Amino acid sequence: MRDNALRNTINSGAKVVESIAASKDAVSDALQEGKDTVTQFLKDTRHTAEDLLEEATHNINRLGGDGLQRRSAVWRANFPQRAKLNPPGFNPRG
Repeated sequence: MRDNALRNTINSGAKVVESIAASKDAVSDALQEGKDTVTQFLKDTRHTAEDLLEEATHNINRLGGDGLQRRSAVWRANFPQRAKLNPPGFNPRG
């Protein structure tokens, strides 16, 4: 009788250890997958930001240093009545 109880206790203990090991592996896999997902997201975000910055730099260089001033002058010439309402240097957004 004692031998059976001891054997059952040992078998139950082994099952608990196996369950804990399986749970540990599952949690470890889930954490690794989350880490990989975040790493890929950060990499994609960095590449997107670099692309946007490169495009903005290209557009600034394409317009030249005074490109915006030239566009303002053209706009004032085409819309003189609005130009009077918004003199050069006026920023409606504050």
